[in-house]
Amino acid sequence: MATLMVPFQVTMIPQFIIVKWLGVHVLAGVGIDHIGALILPNAATAFGVFFLRQFFRTLPIEYEESARVDGASRLRVLVRIVLPLATPALATLAALTFLDSWNNFLWPLIAVTSTNQMTLPLGLATFQGAHQTEWTLMMAGNVMSLVPMLVIFFLAQRYFIRSVAATGLAGT
Repeated sequence: MATLMVPFQVTMIPQFIIVKWLGVHVLAGVGIDHIGALILPNAATAFGVFFLRQFFRTLPIEYEESARVDGASRLRVLVRIVLPLATPALATLAALTFLDSWNNFLWPLIAVTSTNQMTLPLGLATFQGAHQTEWTLMMAGNVMSLVPMLVIFFLAQRYFIRSVAATGLAGT
């Protein structure tokens, strides 16, 4: 919970160094100035861990116990019982992470240097010059940038509702 209170401005330089190191040593070239540098830091966040922890606490332990009595291994319990029950929470987390990443400006500004790897907020910022702003192009781009977010929201809306409706069903 404490990591949620740390602002991104404090962690952006260490995050940059880690992504740069991973690109050089581990991921063979998928470092800075690559789309992987935008995806990798958002793959696992403190919010995601807390969100899924709270969801898994609502699942009744009796499901796991009955599967274990029937002879299922812990991996089979995870794959056959827990993950299908967690689909609404995972879809909700994926949609929220996508929406947060889609609107992010600062991290892509740091991690991406070439124009062909720019995200939409960075591309929209190029319409603003030192002495002139292309308002018509910027507003058209802003409206067009809403379309993927609306599609994701409407596709994930039923999972949002299931996720919220399932909260509090356990006896704890």
